[in-house]
Amino acid sequence: MNRPAKVIASALGLTAFAIATIAGMAVGNPTDTILWHAIIAMIVCQMVGLVLGSIGERVVTDAIADYQQRNQIPKLDREVIMAEPVEVVDEAPSDRRAA
Repeated sequence: MNRPAKVIASALGLTAFAIATIAGMAVGNPTDTILWHAIIAMIVCQMVGLVLGSIGERVVTDAIADYQQRNQIPKLDREVIMAEPVEVVDEAPSDRRAA
C-alpha cells in the first residue's frame, strides 16, 4: 500500500539521516555520536513527514471530491447514445492558398 503520506515520511526521514550524517562527519564527531544523532533525526523527521503527508493527502482528496461535485458528468439518455450518426460537413473556404 503506497499512501503518499508514507512516501513523504520516508523521503523526509532518509533525507534527515543523510544530512545529519554528512554534518556530523564534516565537524569531526565520533562515529557513534554521528549515528545516534542521525537515527534520532530520521525518526523525528519521519514522524513530521507522516503528519505533513497525511495533511497534504487529505487536502488533495477533499479538493478532488469538491471538484467532482462541482463538475459532475451528466448522464446521457439511452436514445441519445443510440442515435444515428451525424454527417460532418466541411465548411472550409474553397479558395485555399498554396503555401
